[in-house]
Amino acid sequence: MRTLIYSEEISSASPYGTQIAPGEGRRPIPFYLDKAAEELSFPTIYCGYERQTKDNLSYTDIAKSELRRYDRRACIPTKVLYAFKKSFNEKVRSAVQVCFRKKTNDQIIKASEARTADFINNAIVRDEGYSLFKNIQSSPSYWKRKTQTIQSMVRQIGKYTLFITLSAAETQWTELLVMLKQFQHEDSITEMEASNLSYTEKADLIRKDPVTCMRHFDHRFKTFFKTVLESKQGIFSKNKLTDYFTRLEFQARGSPHSHGLYWLENSPEYIPGDEESVQKCCQFIDEYITCERNESPEIDPFVS
Repeated sequence: MRTLIYSEEISSASPYGTQIAPGEGRRPIPFYLDKAAEELSFPTIYCGYERQTKDNLSYTDIAKSELRRYDRRACIPTKVLYAFKKSFNEKVRSAVQVCFRKKTNDQIIKASEARTADFINNAIVRDEGYSLFKNIQSSPSYWKRKTQTIQSMVRQIGKYTLFITLSAAETQWTELLVMLKQFQHEDSITEMEASNLSYTEKADLIRKDPVTCMRHFDHRFKTFFKTVLESKQGIFSKNKLTDYFTRLEFQARGSPHSHGLYWLENSPEYIPGDEESVQKCCQFIDEYITCERNESPEIDPFVS
């Protein structure tokens, strides 16, 4: 049993609020090193029992397994954020180093030099060392490699044709609302009933299960890409899609959207001062891009 000692005298005088000691003779440890921290943090999920898993599974595999189960308790936002933070910290902790290549000369690297950022950056630029953070998403090394990938694509293929953003509209996807209603309340409703739900009810269903919403968006995006963008009978039937690069992001409200660069075959190139190229580009734009203004009062003002 874990013992938590509260110091009222310290907490009343401290500007940082209540301070909790880890126990007599103990030192505080990071939450991702505390094997029982997750079970203690979410008693309604684990009910006070220690999680039993196989030894060869990583924490990321365990978290994914819990998120995909029929029991949706592990899909609440606080649990998802906790699992992501713990998984990310474990990956960083295991890769928080720079590997230096074996040199033919007898250059000795001092510890004081290895601690400076300039020395490390110069070593990576000169290819004397490489950072292991490049495989961790959201790290500077990871996005630097992705930037280099895009630059290489532009050099080899040429300028991209279209920049397309695809956003989720969960409140308009009635089939998703039907699933969320069934998962959270065990209540079977029709798509018509789902469309008649108030915005507050829809937002509450979406907010309580971001995992199902994200998986549904992923399925719709892949289906849309395969049947509409990439298919020979799709919208790019005249100009075949030759290559693409996409990046998935999340808005402040937690909703996913995809930014993508798309290369189309035989697409016109804009040449400043060339009237013919301008006309070809205008015709190309009018063929694929439309815009309209809808001021109908039935449009939900909260849906982007």
